[in-house]
Amino acid sequence: INNYMDYTNEACLNSFTDGQKSRMYATISQSRSLLVTPGNLTFTGVNCASSVLPGFTADNYVPCVGTTVTFTANPLNNATFEWDFGDGTSAVGASVQHTYSSAYSPVTVTLTATVGNQSGSTLQNIVVTACSPIQSTNAHWFFCDRSALDFSSGAPVFDNSAVLNNTFNVNTSSTNPAASTTASESAASQSDANGNLLFYTDGVNVWNSLHQLINPTTPLGGHLSSNQGVLIVQNPGNSLEYYVFTSCDAGLAAATRRGFTYSKISVAGGTAQLVAGQLNIPILAPPALDVRLANSGAIITGEGITAIAKPDGFYIIAEAMNLNRTGAYILRFDLTSAGLQYGTQ
Repeated sequence: INNYMDYTNEACLNSFTDGQKSRMYATISQSRSLLVTPGNLTFTGVNCASSVLPGFTADNYVPCVGTTVTFTANPLNNATFEWDFGDGTSAVGASVQHTYSSAYSPVTVTLTATVGNQSGSTLQNIVVTACSPIQSTNAHWFFCDRSALDFSSGAPVFDNSAVLNNTFNVNTSSTNPAASTTASESAASQSDANGNLLFYTDGVNVWNSLHQLINPTTPLGGHLSSNQGVLIVQNPGNSLEYYVFTSCDAGLAAATRRGFTYSKISVAGGTAQLVAGQLNIPILAPPALDVRLANSGAIITGEGITAIAKPDGFYIIAEAMNLNRTGAYILRFDLTSAGLQYGTQ
């Protein structure tokens, strides 16, 4: 008499199985418990006439110790609000601020709302971390589509500098048609050992720490559609110089592809700049493999590039393929102070 939620015609479905019911209860009581909090019921317009259902938001759910967090109660007519921050302190008001002096993993914040003679409470967890400032070459992460994270405080903080400076995915030069408004699939950024941003790139354009385009007329050899197709590594022979490896989308016409190339960026003067004569240098294929472009001899790559650190430099690893895209190889190159050498197939 029941048509269960299985492979029955959808017009006939009217019941969940016992197993489906058990899985839903398990999900609601654990990983999706916030779906049935009073706050979410308020947000979605589910109200009970006989109950007070408060809800609230925090502007930071993973603050560092010493960071001020703003808690804001959802609007509730004629209500008074009392807060318990879970560390022995409290406050009153619709919008309050609190600074945690110790780490908690997590601490439970309770909001109690009172309307007339009725009250209701809601709970949320805040994870407070004893953050240590990150001073390393990985302190700034720039992504495609003008998003970025700043880790210099010890916690990831959204960085909208690329948005404010209109960098990623903007056609900044008529001589650089690859830099269109199409969302890029390539992004890489480089900071110095103290966590200061040096430069970032989408595989075509390169911006310095001031978000200024340093190659308006000389685009790198990558392509916005080359997924994970740009890689930055420090020159093992010069700490103030960086290799920028790029791969061009293998689906493009051969005449418009640069293949697997590298360029060098110097920060010796305090601001990133291209190294003269070191732009889009073709990386040549081993003679035994027919995986080279006729126009430059550069390797015809797939899209992604990666690197593995080693004591004297890096292994640079890329996929190579022939012109018909019917054969593929994984190629390894050794990058040391002596330069780039083909390793092993």
